Amino acid sequence: MGFFEPGAVCGVPAEAQAAAESAGAIKDPASASEDELQTIAGESASVGLLVAALAAKNDHTSSHVRAAQAAMVRGLQQHLSGIDTKVTERRSAIEQEKAAVAKAAEEERQAQAAEEQRQAEAAEVKRQEEAARKKGATPPAPSRPAPRAPAAPAAPAAPAAPAEPGGCVIKGNINSSGERIYHVPGGQFYDVTEITPSKGERMFCSAAEAVAAGWRASKR
Repeated sequence: MGFFEPGAVCGVPAEAQAAAESAGAIKDPASASEDELQTIAGESASVGLLVAALAAKNDHTSSHVRAAQAAMVRGLQQHLSGIDTKVTERRSAIEQEKAAVAKAAEEERQAQAAEEQRQAEAAEVKRQEEAARKKGATPPAPSRPAPRAPAAPAAPAAPAAPAEPGGCVIKGNINSSGERIYHVPGGQFYDVTEITPSKGERMFCSAAEAVAAGWRASKR
């Protein structure tokens, strides 16, 4: 490690050698996991206490030994400082990785929700189209001719819902997904849409009234 070469300097205390060996055994934090970082930080702190004690110790008579120990202490302090820096950098990298994973998960959730909404709308359109086809294929019921009645124009395949008092002709429908959609006269699904008050469906007198009540306009 470069802190101390065994046999190079006689008289260096055993605790200095032990501190150097402990410092050398600390795992490199560069690729450590979050749990391993906690262990590394604890080991670094423990060795740091040993090094601090060595730095304060000055009971050697030999200046040569004191100089060797001081050099060892400086090397250990630099090594531990480098470990602490790497621990901080690795923790920051782990937090960034977590944020990236969370962002990707949220984007996937939003995309899935959008796809489910698209499928629900497509299913509702298909249901209404199927209802329109069924109504168009049903033969009209026979009726008795009324004497002296003028010829009436052919009835539409799906009669429009009667207007309520005040000209309230906007139909507030609730589809199978529970979404509230209003249809105005002339819309693609206006004639085939039936209003069932028991389901919470209702008529509106204006688009503004429908929007205020929580309905949105039909896309067709």
